[in-house]
Amino acid sequence: ECHRIYPQTMEQIIGIARDKSIPLVVGLDSAQCLSQSEINHDIESLFKEKCIEAKEYALTKKIRTNKEIAGFIKALWNQSKRQAGSNFKNVQCVFAENLDEVANIIQLFELKGYEYISLTPSSYTGSILNVLQGMGRRNVHHAIGQEYDKVVMVMPGKYFSYQNGNLQGHRHPYGDYLVKQQLFQGLTRAREGIAIIVLGSKELFSNVLPLVV
Repeated sequence: ECHRIYPQTMEQIIGIARDKSIPLVVGLDSAQCLSQSEINHDIESLFKEKCIEAKEYALTKKIRTNKEIAGFIKALWNQSKRQAGSNFKNVQCVFAENLDEVANIIQLFELKGYEYISLTPSSYTGSILNVLQGMGRRNVHHAIGQEYDKVVMVMPGKYFSYQNGNLQGHRHPYGDYLVKQQLFQGLTRAREGIAIIVLGSKELFSNVLPLVV
């Protein structure tokens, strides 16, 4: 998770390793950045700049998610990425008109063994995301580095939409957080199945549902 480290901290770690002549092994994934500041820090480029002789090893894309889930997430991000004949039998999508319906649906999925992960809300500005977090035990930041058999998440229509077949994430109440990246972080915690609850936007639901059925 080195992509979450502050640049000055990363430089200190590199300096200590160099001074003591000890090997330094780091793991990072720039695609897992959850905020604009993490993207701006660009720890990957910093590490390559400071460690010119570093060797880079890329892991495969199938470390956690199975082929089906990985394919669905790609299609969710870009509808044109759905391959003909794809069968996402372990992916579900349901619509909820209001927060009461969301709470009931979450409970039903939890009874089926799903882990509910909410988008992380702002600690300073109240929003619907705070209410959604209160319906479960953990948000996206709590789930960093974790994995579960099945995950259920909520996509509020206020924060997501589609444009030309591409998923758009709108401004988070805490400006530095990125809702689209948070959704990706949560969905990729799942090993076997995922469920998405679309809240309040039938237009968003009409874009997501065809990817599943």
